[in-house]
Order: sequence, then structure tokens, then C-alpha cells
Amino acid sequence: MLRNYLKIALRNLLKNKVYAFINIGGLALGLACVMAIGLYVWDEYQYDRAVPQFEHTYRITEKQKQADGLYNVAVTPGPLAPVLKSNFPEITQIVRVGAWYGLLQYQQTAFESKAMRIVDPSFFSFFGFKLLVGNPKTAFQAPDEVVISEAVAAHFFGNDWKRKPILGQPFRLDQKLTLRLVGVVENTPRRSHLSFDVLLPFKYLELNDPWSNRWNSNNYHTYLKIRPDADVSLFSQKIVGVLKKYDKGNETPLFLQPLGDIHLHSKFDFGSDWQTHSDIATLRIFIVVGLIVLLIALFNFINLATARATQRAQEVGIRKSAGAMRSSLVVQFLGEALLMVSLAFGLGLVFLELLLPFMNELSQKTIITPLYSPLFWGSSVVLLIIISLLAGLYPAFLSFFFSPCSCAKGDFGSKIKK
Repeated sequence: MLRNYLKIALRNLLKNKVYAFINIGGLALGLACVMAIGLYVWDEYQYDRAVPQFEHTYRITEKQKQADGLYNVAVTPGPLAPVLKSNFPEITQIVRVGAWYGLLQYQQTAFESKAMRIVDPSFFSFFGFKLLVGNPKTAFQAPDEVVISEAVAAHFFGNDWKRKPILGQPFRLDQKLTLRLVGVVENTPRRSHLSFDVLLPFKYLELNDPWSNRWNSNNYHTYLKIRPDADVSLFSQKIVGVLKKYDKGNETPLFLQPLGDIHLHSKFDFGSDWQTHSDIATLRIFIVVGLIVLLIALFNFINLATARATQRAQEVGIRKSAGAMRSSLVVQFLGEALLMVSLAFGLGLVFLELLLPFMNELSQKTIITPLYSPLFWGSSVVLLIIISLLAGLYPAFLSFFFSPCSCAKGDFGSKIKK
């Protein structure tokens, strides 16, 4: 029976090539656009998800009161991190990240860093960044140490740097200070709000810039992890007035920003957030556009499918006169709709593969079709079933209410059977 339905469906598609081309091709283009937008939105929401205990990780921010109003800033004082760690048992880990700049030189090769960062020794374990060379447990115990990214390592030592004994090699910073290479860290993950190419220990600042460890040194991003069983709301209330307690006259309150909000919800003043982020408002526009494209594609597909079904009145009448059960008509229409939608989805995947290179070039991403993702296929199957039901149910159930004689005469739109 199912084989017969499939033969009838294929025969109808081959018999009406123009209709099949327009309907399947139009839906395929719509699905390709929707899938591209969906993959982009999904990618944006995946930032920093690889950080250990992601859901319990926060960044501390401030709301500074200035003469002309309140300003949101992402930076905090240098001494804040150790004070918080020693006074609040809810905190399991804490780390500072500061922006720095300088010219790093090895022998006759120089590199001007665009993303030099000052970090605590816990930086690697906190964010889960891997040292490809070196020991993360012993790195940054001295102020004269430096860690570089694998891209910078290739710049200094060539693409075969992994085969060379590079640990302990001397570097010059700004042609003044000598630093010792203690590690090479993996390049910044693509889905990370952080960016870095050269890392220096916080002890470097304590030795060379004492002001950095004062309460008025508002130059560092402070991240912390909270115990899973801790009350985040209560903890947030506890830290609000920390600056007032330790920095006399400082009325600036502190707040917690979830790590998952940083990439899409970071609008800070005074350039206090050094990273380049996306915006949730832009993402919502993409979502709305995707829904509109999907609705237009569905509307066109269902309209054409329904219009085509009404032209098959004689076929329906003959089948009903021959004793065809109404359930068989429903199965036939739904099966034909599912076949067309499946063909459109397959063609849409081809269009998607052609579209992604251009989208990646514009967005500076490396999005690929997640062909091995159960979530992708699961959501795709649900969407295909919904479209098939919408496209096939109306003409199928419409055939319930018309007499075989009217249908046989080609009249699919009058004389409802009482």
C-alpha cells in the first residue's frame, strides 16, 4: 500500500514538473535561509560554554556614580580578588585579567601584541585553557615568566616549534625587561569572549607597577566561581558594599554578571570591556527575520499544495467511488506532502552548504552544518513533520466533506456531502 502511495506521489511530481520545481525549490530556499540563521543564532549562544562549571561562573561589574549620572563598568580594583576570596567561602576560584600592551622580542624577531593580558596563575584552570607546552600548575610563580599562544610561537620559532626546545628561552619586553618562556597556550577558542596572544603574571605588575595593587586601580576584570550549593542571590547582596568597606569613601556597588551573558549582554562605558562582543538586540532581529522567512516559505508551500490538491478532484472522486476509505486519502495526501518536504529539505541542505562560506566570511565565523548532531536532526524531523501536516491535512480532510459524484465531475469546491 505504501509503495503504491509513493508511486502515485512520484508520478504526480514528474507529471507536474513546473509545480514541483517551484514548490520544492521555494521551500528549499526558505529552509536554507532559516537553517543558516538558526546555526548563526545557535553559535552565538554557545560562547564560553566550554568553561569548567560554566553555570557557576561570573564576572564582577560596577555601577559607578559620576557627576552626570550612573555608568556601568566591567573593571574592578586590583586588590578586590584576594579580599573576596579570603572573606567569602561561597567562592571556590577567582582570577584577575588585565589588559596590557608591549613589544615582545626574541633574538631578531619582534611581535607587537594586540591582546597582551595580565593574569593570575589560576587563569588556565579557571577557564580550562590548555598549555600545549609547559606545566599550568607551576607557570606564573615568578614575575619574569611569559606564556605565548601557539600562533605567536609559530611567529617566533616557525611552524615546527613543537619539535624545538623552546621552554626557558629569553624574551625582551619593550627592550627593557627580560622574560623567560614557561609555556605555550592554545589559541583563543573561537567561542570565547576572551582574546589573548601573550600572557604575563600578575606578579609582574606587583613588581614593576605597584599602583596596580591599589584600590583605585580600576583596571582588571575579576571572575569568580561560586559553590553549586550557594545562594547566588544572597551572595550578590553580600558583595554589593565591599568597596565601601575596604576603600573608604567608595560608594560604588558591585554586581555579578553571569559568564553566559557576557558575549550578548555587555554594554559597558569608558571602554572598560576590551573584548569585541555581539549584541542580543541584533540576535533577536535575526530570529524575527528567520521566523518571517519560515512563515513566508510555509505559506507559499501550503497554498500551492492546496491549490494543486483541488485540481485532483476527479482522482479523489474515482478513488472514493471505488471504495477508498477516507483514512487512505489522508495517508496519501500526508505522504505526498512529506515526500515533497523531504525533497525540499535535502535540496535545502545543498543550498545551505553553498551559503555558509559567504555567511562565514561576513560574520568571521567557521560555522558548519552539524550533520552529526542529534539535536540538529531531531529539530529538523520535527519541523518536517509540522510542515507536512500543515500542507497535507487541509486538502485531505477537505475531501471528507464532498460527495464522490461532485468530485468525479471535477467539482472539489461545492456541494458538501450532508
